[in-house]
Amino acid sequence: MSPTLAIDPKQPTRTGCALLLTSVAFFMVTLDSLVVVAGLALFSLASAASALAPSTALLIAARAMQGLGAAIVTPLSLTILTTAFGPEGRGRVIGIWGSIAGLAVAAGGHPVNSARPPHLYLRTLPHHQEPR
Repeated sequence: MSPTLAIDPKQPTRTGCALLLTSVAFFMVTLDSLVVVAGLALFSLASAASALAPSTALLIAARAMQGLGAAIVTPLSLTILTTAFGPEGRGRVIGIWGSIAGLAVAAGGHPVNSARPPHLYLRTLPHHQEPR
């Protein structure tokens, strides 16, 4: 009869470590995705609040919240992209991601120069068309 190896239940196994590490990684990616959705919601609500602000103080507060939403979305969107694409495609993806900022600056120049202040903030809301 050959001896059997008993595994001590208190000792972590390789499969247990693999499960733990991949579960933590999956949790982090999912959490990042949810935080991006929350940051985008905060940014959109703050844009509406900026457009409807009846006073300068409320406009400043709403703009601060808009900045907080942008501060949440921007780095996490880049983190998700660099995680989703391997090292071979990462440079191309970051280039595309960065070029979006240039498109936003080019597209945003006209509304900034022609819109009345409340309408300026409505341009960032989804499915909103600015009044002409």
